[in-house]
Amino acid sequence: MESAGSQQRKNIQALASGMLLIVFVGIFFIVKSFRTSTDGKGILTVEDQDTPTAKKTLSATELQRKMTIQDKLLLVDVRSEDDYNRKHIPKSRSYPRENVANVTPEKDTLLVIISYKDNVVTEETVTNILKEKGIDFIFLADGFEDWDSKGYSVISEGDPRDFVDQSKVTYITLEALTPLLAPGNSLYLLDVQKAEDYNKRHIEGAINIPLSELEKRAGEIPSGKQIIVYGGNELESFRGGTRLFDLNIYSVQTLRGNNHLRPDSPLTIKP
Repeated sequence: MESAGSQQRKNIQALASGMLLIVFVGIFFIVKSFRTSTDGKGILTVEDQDTPTAKKTLSATELQRKMTIQDKLLLVDVRSEDDYNRKHIPKSRSYPRENVANVTPEKDTLLVIISYKDNVVTEETVTNILKEKGIDFIFLADGFEDWDSKGYSVISEGDPRDFVDQSKVTYITLEALTPLLAPGNSLYLLDVQKAEDYNKRHIEGAINIPLSELEKRAGEIPSGKQIIVYGGNELESFRGGTRLFDLNIYSVQTLRGNNHLRPDSPLTIKP
């Protein structure tokens, strides 16, 4: 007959073996359900047991680095058009998720998808469409919100109620502008009205680059000249000044007021 001490030792051993088995099983399932790895290029791969293929993401910091060294990138923003217009990453293109099927990246181009943070529906829709087309891509980790919160460069719509946007604009009055328009002055007068509005009336000598085209046509704006920007009204003028600042064009003054294109304007209005 076993002694009480011998039986107690057996009970302890059995309990220890059981606990050890539970620990091993737990570790096995944790490793199976979640694995992360990097490819050495700043791309993070996250694999979940419920996801048949890995989701690749690129951190905001790494995307900023790739943009700085001018890697071949195609930045596709799949948020709504309104959200894109309100604020977006420079040189990104707007393809709301329902239009992603129209995306066709060039050969050897890294396609980066900019979405909302933790928006599973948008990510699944984009993933299904692009995989159906056989296009490789990665997501910007934590969406546009993370990029913006880190203070990286963005193109904003221009909100006069926003203190940050206000700080981007330096004003010039109509009275101060008038003598600067004299012949011989090295002045670049930029009109950001829509083309049809510009054709109806604009300040003589002004060059028209519509506000919606400023980002892609910024290279047409000469350096080394004083730039005066205006639109059809003060809000449009403000947004022109904001947009130029976001495009790193700083030698800009924005025309204040709404009187510059009226019949009683002291300026010469064309046509």
